[in-house]
Amino acid sequence: MESNWLTPIPRLTHLIGQSLFNVIVTTLNSGGMALVIWGIFGFEFNFEKIGAAILTALPMLVAIYGFGFGFAALVMLIREANTLIDTGNFILNNLSGANFPITVLPRFLTVISLSIPLTYGYDAVRGLLLGTKTILPIRTSQLILVIFMFVMIAFGVLVFKWLERRCRRLGTIGMH
Repeated sequence: MESNWLTPIPRLTHLIGQSLFNVIVTTLNSGGMALVIWGIFGFEFNFEKIGAAILTALPMLVAIYGFGFGFAALVMLIREANTLIDTGNFILNNLSGANFPITVLPRFLTVISLSIPLTYGYDAVRGLLLGTKTILPIRTSQLILVIFMFVMIAFGVLVFKWLERRCRRLGTIGMH
């Protein structure tokens, strides 16, 4: 990790480049798997629904990357990536409705779930692709995702730059 953080390019540029590369690789892998599944099982694709789901998922993805920028800065500060990432992943997956609908959560956790962009993204994409009942109308969820996209990117970049300056002052950037 030190070699990445100690390069002469701005760290934010490095994060954006890694993020874009990961999106491309994931898209190619998912597309390849979709073709394999289609070849084996012969599913019919509804490209209108898939297109709507992709357009819904894009602002969610950007919002999560904004969150990730802030999270990367926290890793830079705390210097314990594995524990932080595992804990954060567990909490986000369980609170965002990745494994079960958030309606089964206690009310105080549901309120927290509604502050996470993934919740609206998962719910809207399921509603579009599977026709499930959604928490909010799909258009409302999409609007919330677009708002989250701008807020989370701005917030993530601000937190990253602030914590990067702090780590430089403390001299801890190379201590991972």
